[in-house]
Amino acid sequence: MNNILNKLKKNDRVLNHLALCFLYEYGRINLQDENIYSIVKIRTKKENAKNNMITDDYMFSALNIAKEMCSLSLNDLCNFVYQDVKEQKKQERNR
Repeated sequence: MNNILNKLKKNDRVLNHLALCFLYEYGRINLQDENIYSIVKIRTKKENAKNNMITDDYMFSALNIAKEMCSLSLNDLCNFVYQDVKEQKKQERNR
């Protein structure tokens, strides 16, 4: 993962933002398609059975949240992530 992050840091912000737009838009389109969503759910259950680190209900909850996130704009989603990270760092400093 560090290789990918290092590569991303070398790109300009516009290029990374455009890539994120593609990732978000095509992921959003796929999660909103009920056929693809069902396939993802089945695949998730199969993959989870191999690892069994998280309950299926917990995994499906995360998948449902991802589907709900599809209604957010990319800007709103990025702002949410930014605020969450900002809050987490603030809590770490206060320890």
